[in-house]
Parts: sequence; structure tokens; C-alpha cells
Amino acid sequence: MAKSQDNRNTGLNLIQGGGNGREFLLEKMRGKLAGSPLPDFHAVEKRRYATSRSFQGWGWKAGLAAVLFLSNAVYLAGKPSSAAAVTAAKRAPTLVRAPAALGVNEQALFWAYSLYDFNRLKADFGVPKTAIVDARLADMRLRELLPKADAPTRARIERYRTPGGGRTR
Repeated sequence: MAKSQDNRNTGLNLIQGGGNGREFLLEKMRGKLAGSPLPDFHAVEKRRYATSRSFQGWGWKAGLAAVLFLSNAVYLAGKPSSAAAVTAAKRAPTLVRAPAALGVNEQALFWAYSLYDFNRLKADFGVPKTAIVDARLADMRLRELLPKADAPTRARIERYRTPGGGRTR
């Protein structure tokens, strides 16, 4: 029987020095006795630490968001609300009207440009981009002023009124 026991012997002796095999076997036995191996303990500790750090991180983020929100509220509370209305009124569309100081020829060109060449109207008369042109009113005013305008002005206007004349798109 001694021989059969010797065959099962792996050569590891726990009492005498056996190198890496001895340490491995001792660690394995300690793990069985303790209930959980050492690497699992480190993993659990890492998870606990990460969880506690994430909760601390959320506290800082929520605090920073509250500070930003309150600073914006204080900043906006100090401004008058009428400033936004004035800004919006400047950008509101307006109906195009010819300045009263213009002569007959300039008024005729103004209404012709408002009908046929809005870019030229903006360039020559300083009309804002948001201006609205009433086509019926412009056509009526142009028909009133065209007989009173001189020949070169009528020729410039007729160039726009003919098909393919001076229209720009």
C-alpha cells in the first residue's frame, strides 16, 4: 500500500520548502478556509471605492449646475424686459414707403425698384432687408408718377417693365 500512496504524491510538501507550487497550494487552501479568495476581495473593494466616488461626483455636478442656474437668474433679473421688445421691434418687417423729400424722378425710381429690383432699392435708398413691398400700392404710385417723370427716368423704368429687361433674381 505504500507504493499506491507514493503514486498519488505530487511531490508537494507543505512543511518543507517547495517553491511556487507550495505557495499556490497554501493560497488555495487559505481561500477554501476563508470563504473568498483574495483577488475577489480586491475587486469588491475597487467596486465600493468607485461607487462612493461616483456619488461624490454627482454632488459636485448638481452643486455646479445650481450655481450656474442661479447666476443666470440673477443676471437676467437685473435687465429690463423692455430691451428685448425694442430689439424685436427693430427687426420687425415694415411696409416700404417712399421718403417725402424725394423728387418726382427719384420717387418713380423708388417705386420701380420696389417692384422689380429689391437689391437696387436697398443699395440706392437704404431700405432694410425686412421691408415688405405692397405690389398694388407700388404699381399705383408708379403709374401716377410715370407721366410726370422725365424721359431718361422713364427709359430706365421701361427697361425693367419689358420682359427680360432689368429684372434680377
